[in-house]
Amino acid sequence: RLLDLSACQLGSVLALTRLSQLERLHMDSAAWTDPSLMPLLHHLSRLQVLSLRDTRISSGAVADMAVRCSALQELCLAKCPQLTDVAVAALANMPHLRVLDLSENFNLESGVSRLTRCRSLVHLILKDCKRLMQQ
Repeated sequence: RLLDLSACQLGSVLALTRLSQLERLHMDSAAWTDPSLMPLLHHLSRLQVLSLRDTRISSGAVADMAVRCSALQELCLAKCPQLTDVAVAALANMPHLRVLDLSENFNLESGVSRLTRCRSLVHLILKDCKRLMQQ
């Protein structure tokens, strides 16, 4: 139950809302907007793995996703330039999150410390998060 839409030029993903059994979704480098993605994620309550590497997802959309996709176990948000500590704070409340990749996000600062509340997290990737390294 894997769907890989990486590098796709998506206008609308609403037709995909029928895939409610989907467990793994890869949308790396896909061109879409928060308003087109969020309705899809609202219908994917069984989603366990989500990769949004190199996309323009906003911190607000990540916060919404953290609530709607509570079954997520693996999440890749590497190289997402709009992410801030607000997004990280929301991710800290995900009960099943085991793997989180936030690599190459240059706006992350002290908010990453909130991830200590995420008890199931066993693998955190922060490669090339330059502001973290400066503190």
